[in-house]
Amino acid sequence: MKIFKQLFLFLFTFLLANSGHAQIQNTSWKGVFNLPSPADCIFEFKTDTALLTMDGNILETSKLTVKGDTLTLQKLSGGSPCDADVIGIYRFKINGDKLTLTVIDDACNERAMAGPEEPLTAVKN
Repeated sequence: MKIFKQLFLFLFTFLLANSGHAQIQNTSWKGVFNLPSPADCIFEFKTDTALLTMDGNILETSKLTVKGDTLTLQKLSGGSPCDADVIGIYRFKINGDKLTLTVIDDACNERAMAGPEEPLTAVKN
């Protein structure tokens, strides 16, 4: 019986640790980004990349890593002045059809300041 409890706790912990990635991967969110003036954009999270688009044009492509409720972004291509080796770390929270992003650490001030001030809204596919 003890082995079943340990197995259950292991599986529960594993699923809990990976639930954030499952929540945000393959989703899209719309909201206002400061580029530097406010603009309506779509933030799309793939499995390992994130795309920021405006009017169907890709503004930035980033490498995406998700662990729990934390995501990291590293520029792959795009128009921001961020260096490709600078990683931004953000906490995310999904509540229904709303996504809130909070800067934890990002040495690229332009990326950190461009983030939405209000929660993003889910884009239904």
